[in-house]
Amino acid sequence: MPRFPPVERLRGKGKAGLERLLGPLARALARSPVTPNQATAASLLLTPAAAGFLAAGHLPAAGALFLLGSALDLLDGTLVRASGRATPFCAFLDATLDRIGEGALLAGDPS
Repeated sequence: MPRFPPVERLRGKGKAGLERLLGPLARALARSPVTPNQATAASLLLTPAAAGFLAAGHLPAAGALFLLGSALDLLDGTLVRASGRATPFCAFLDATLDRIGEGALLAGDPS
């Protein structure tokens, strides 16, 4: 598979920036009873809610809920790394619930 160095550099910088932004929150949550799977589940709850608002034509509310759900989805990976709780099930759950949420959002599209 061909590699594209400029894209890889950009991806690396973006990931480092997100880690800097979310790292303090993830480290604080790692000391709490909140688990990465709970953050993943919360993300899933927000995405279908965003789809409902989208279907009803309330675009600002749909956008806000989607952004909040996406932030939680970004946070769960950072929380996994900060807490050292990475498991194959955690990765499977995250990927599966992400696809379910994306499907719900697409189903809410009124067009």
